[in-house]
Amino acid sequence: MEAKPEVQWRISPEWARDWVERFLGGWSSHDPGQLLSLATDDVTWVDPFIPGGVAEGKAAVSEWLVSVWRAFPDLTFETVGEPFISIDGGRLALAWKGTATSLAVLSQLESSLRAGRSTAPESTCTSSRTASSAES
Repeated sequence: MEAKPEVQWRISPEWARDWVERFLGGWSSHDPGQLLSLATDDVTWVDPFIPGGVAEGKAAVSEWLVSVWRAFPDLTFETVGEPFISIDGGRLALAWKGTATSLAVLSQLESSLRAGRSTAPESTCTSSRTASSAES
């Protein structure tokens, strides 16, 4: 087993809470620049909602974020508990809950109503996931 490099900087609970506030504020802002200010230019964003699961670089992540906010204009996130800091102090994880209404589903409902059907797929998407970060 390879030894991991020693962490030069340790995440404090205060820094973690501040980062989480900025992370969630970036999502709430619907401004890719605000959210991406927390990442390096060579960011690798891994998320199962990204086509292919990964976006490489700020431009690709920004494009994906814009598509998410276009599809879910009322997207909100809330934390679930406190942030988790790795034992070595070099990584941060966050449990969160996201809630949004899908415009795609709303357009399906509109189409269903026009066609005389009174039902459409569920219109609210809720997801709980863990976000993680190294020093940002």
